[in-house]
Amino acid sequence: MELGTDAWDNSSYPSDLDLDGIPDLIDPDIDGDGYDNTLENSSGSDSHDNRSTPNDWDGDGVVNWEDDYPLDGSRWKREDETRTNIVLILIYITIGFILILTALMWYTRHNGKKILKNSNTMAVLACINTNPGLHYRGLKTKMGMGGGALRHHIQKLTGNDYIQTVKVSKYKFFYPMNYGNIKPLSPMEKEIVRFLGKRKRKTIQEIAKILRKKRPTVHYHLSNLADRGILEGDKVGFRKFWHMK
Repeated sequence: MELGTDAWDNSSYPSDLDLDGIPDLIDPDIDGDGYDNTLENSSGSDSHDNRSTPNDWDGDGVVNWEDDYPLDGSRWKREDETRTNIVLILIYITIGFILILTALMWYTRHNGKKILKNSNTMAVLACINTNPGLHYRGLKTKMGMGGGALRHHIQKLTGNDYIQTVKVSKYKFFYPMNYGNIKPLSPMEKEIVRFLGKRKRKTIQEIAKILRKKRPTVHYHLSNLADRGILEGDKVGFRKFWHMK
């Protein structure tokens, strides 16, 4: 009796998967891939699939030790494909960043034009343009604004590059953007600020004596500091006391 065939039909043969003339039931290499059935079965490959070998269980053409999914060829990805995906991701991120930056630049420019429509912001800008180097307190005095409102307008003008801030010690001075004649505090002015910053009220004679400078020289620097809104002088009788604002 022929196994799995018609014994009365001479064109019918037992199952022979690799067509080598040897029935599968007794063929040591059923799929004809050159590997013994026992070896294939023990290694995890399919002894009935000539694409599956002991070195490539899923028959996807990638050896097991380089295959992320050695038992599932449909899930396997080549290393170069992974690199390609990473490159594509980086390209998408770059394009997204450029689009966001472009939108931000457009918004900033558009918002900057809207800023100039605010009368109070324009007034602050005009005051700084005509009085470059003003200190915050001096600007506040000239504008007659509250601190919160003034800070709001300064932030809008600074953020949109209409004015620039120059910091000297702990004091900030405001100038028009691209102003080329920025004058920081002189060494003597810094000394006066450092001295009077300790909540002291002194007359010009006392300051000149402490700094060991002539009175006209001290008066000149006191006037500069007062013009920039850092100091102010209170007259008491015939004497004038200078102090920080």
